[in-house]
Amino acid sequence: MNAKIVFSFLAALFFALLPVRLVQAAGESAAGQEKFKGCARCHGVTAPSGEAVPKLGGQHAEYLGFALEQYVNGERKHEGMKNIAAALSAQDKQDIAAYLSRFELTKPSIPGSGERTALEKKLENCRPCHGEQGNNFTPHIPRLIGQDERYLLKALRDYQNGARKNFRMAYMVRNLTDAELAEMAAYYANQKAGLTPLE
Repeated sequence: MNAKIVFSFLAALFFALLPVRLVQAAGESAAGQEKFKGCARCHGVTAPSGEAVPKLGGQHAEYLGFALEQYVNGERKHEGMKNIAAALSAQDKQDIAAYLSRFELTKPSIPGSGERTALEKKLENCRPCHGEQGNNFTPHIPRLIGQDERYLLKALRDYQNGARKNFRMAYMVRNLTDAELAEMAAYYANQKAGLTPLE
């Protein structure tokens, strides 16, 4: 059996069996919309100082809770986000996650055999976890479809240089050039009907 297929299957299986220690979408969306107003200064339509900030509308609630936890415990380095996440109660996180996750994304059409571009063929190992065109349906793995290109590129570089800790992602990007990382970021960012900034 093709080694790439085996690796992709094992990666998807590994993620599926991860323990669920994430914030569940048990919150109130209306309360979350109100609480998110403080976040919209950065995660809304325009980010201050042009900073690379992720779009959150349509992201999985469980993943959002996981990301906030990583800022609190230092697995992700961002002093501002660490302070913000640490100040949120468990209920605040659930409410905000419920609000953000309620935005539905259009399910991408799956290309037929032989219709993938050269770049899409390069991204074959990303698909089992991140889904077709970056729109996955696994709650604890981030959707990439339509994500901010600058943010995606920074995240990929951080996985490669060890600033962001995730051994699976570090392994996936270990041998990629910066040009290839930029190409990947641009591909996912330019997919339509994806994640959106919210006010």
